[in-house]
Amino acid sequence: MEKQINWWVPILKGVVFFALGIYIINQPDESMELFVTSIGLVLILIGIALSAFAYYTRKKLTGYTSYLILGIIQIGLGVFMLAQPDTGQRLLEISMGLVVGFSGVVNLMIAINLKKENVPFWIWVLTVSGFEILIACIFIFYPDIGGLTLMTVLGVGMIVFGMSNTIIGINLKRSINYINKIEL
Repeated sequence: MEKQINWWVPILKGVVFFALGIYIINQPDESMELFVTSIGLVLILIGIALSAFAYYTRKKLTGYTSYLILGIIQIGLGVFMLAQPDTGQRLLEISMGLVVGFSGVVNLMIAINLKKENVPFWIWVLTVSGFEILIACIFIFYPDIGGLTLMTVLGVGMIVFGMSNTIIGINLKRSINYINKIEL
């Protein structure tokens, strides 16, 4: 019995992701606006879900107010990102800097502890933390670079994902005869 193999699905998915990646890299500002809008919509949906969860579990869950407060904050933040996309974009870019900076500080503390323990690779952890702190400062004080970096990384990731899916589809097409010979 011959197996139906939809080899064209990964190729189609690959071409779509490849095209999206090229678009994101070529149009980073427009892509960032769409990204911020998407985050705003997702925050609203998650906030509604958390608020509904809090409402329906209010009689059984003692900490339901925490979920309700978090849900309301997420809804408010989502609405804010939709209403003020430029400010939302700046907040997102600065938040990226804060997250990378926090990681850098944590790695700095780890490097100091590793040095105290005479671990030989502490200098590499210190070097990474220095780069993270430098990148965080760039993201915080020059947020446009942070957004451009985010969109470039996202675009390149989509291109790589698209290429790998296309390769998978091509290899599936080439392997149809072999796959059909395998009995399950």
